[in-house]
Amino acid sequence: MIAVQHELNSSTYMSDHHDVFTHFFAEHINVCGWQRKLSQSVNEYSTSLAEHQIKVVREISPEEVFSEFNSLLPDSPYKHDFLEDVQLLSDMMCCIFDCKSVGLRLITLDHAMCPKFHTDKISGRLICTYMGKGTQWLPHIAKGGLESLNQTKALSQMEDKCSILSAKQGDVLLLKGDAWPKNEGRGAIHRSPPNSLIQKRVLLTLDPM
Repeated sequence: MIAVQHELNSSTYMSDHHDVFTHFFAEHINVCGWQRKLSQSVNEYSTSLAEHQIKVVREISPEEVFSEFNSLLPDSPYKHDFLEDVQLLSDMMCCIFDCKSVGLRLITLDHAMCPKFHTDKISGRLICTYMGKGTQWLPHIAKGGLESLNQTKALSQMEDKCSILSAKQGDVLLLKGDAWPKNEGRGAIHRSPPNSLIQKRVLLTLDPM
């Protein structure tokens, strides 16, 4: 099957194949997205996780995902498939950033964790929403415009122009931060989906260590 790839704007590249992340190294790209549909088993387990209060933060290697998380998460016939997916994303992150471990955070949410548009002070971050609305981001703009963008009037204007992009459940986003080489002040501008859109979310983030 031929992968569908498209550049949404000058700083975002999306595809339904995981090799989209090769575009992450292009200087003008700030966001790469792997558009995918979760398997039924991973979707079922993610839905069950939303009924629990989960907050797990670990520095972990891909090889340690099963041993570290097996006792921390609720039992289910689908847990193995969920952990296998987490391990896959952790391994991808280590390959992309040439690191041995990742800073992993798995959390259930019923509110916007980061409601304002912002950039991260790191080289990059992988984000996957296993359940619920996905992360929102903007086409590249000057960092100095963040304050005005977080004002209601400015945001309303951008929403009217369909400038705010949103990931879907299961999509894997890779965002450059301000610490990426030659990217100071140019990190991907993103936020949690607004509270008005949130029911419950199961969120995974991975940072290179």
